[in-house]
Amino acid sequence: MEQKKILVIDEDPELVASVVAVLRSKSYHVVAAFDGDEGLRKVVEERPDLIILDVITPVKHALKACRELKTDDRYRPFSHIPVLLLTCRPQRLFCLELLSRVEELLKK
Repeated sequence: MEQKKILVIDEDPELVASVVAVLRSKSYHVVAAFDGDEGLRKVVEERPDLIILDVITPVKHALKACRELKTDDRYRPFSHIPVLLLTCRPQRLFCLELLSRVEELLKK
């Protein structure tokens, strides 16, 4: 089975490390970016199967980056990529819910 690639975008290195660890425990290939601008660059470079965005990033707000990805002609080839917005911090329940949502979105 092909390994799915997930791009995680968040300004908090600890949150990114936590999310990456959870996803890698299930054998996903994970790439990280630490703000919306870097995230959009990595969408083009890495061509992920799924994007996970924190609600707020320092340079470019996550919702703005998501809107840009979905509506800007520069990103049209990538606009089909599902985006999961994070609104809470890692904990045991969060990890289980995160994996459930990731698996659900990757099936589509």
